Amino acid sequence: MQQYKTEVPFFKNFVDGGDDDLVIEDEELIGKCAISKRPIQQAARTTCKHIFDYNSLVQFYEQKFGKKQDKKELGCPQPGCQAIFKKADIKKDLAYQRKLDQARRDGEISD
Repeated sequence: MQQYKTEVPFFKNFVDGGDDDLVIEDEELIGKCAISKRPIQQAARTTCKHIFDYNSLVQFYEQKFGKKQDKKELGCPQPGCQAIFKKADIKKDLAYQRKLDQARRDGEISD
């Protein structure tokens, strides 16, 4: 079996001391929901990974199709996004919510 050595310049001098040493955060924290224009209280994602307030996103879906419908597809409410999702695709994002709460406490995001 032939082995290949690859070197990524950015990590060239990185010494791996464990799984928690390297954290890459290239995601911009969004504090306001694109649907409600209000601060995100409970972060949620759709299949396209855009962030919204959970309740706003569920209401957005239910206003279109009703509370009992969950199989119909709806376009992402993020301007410019053409992804589609079903109600079952709406997932709470607890990790993002923790980052958002911390950024608010640290004053990095103002609502």
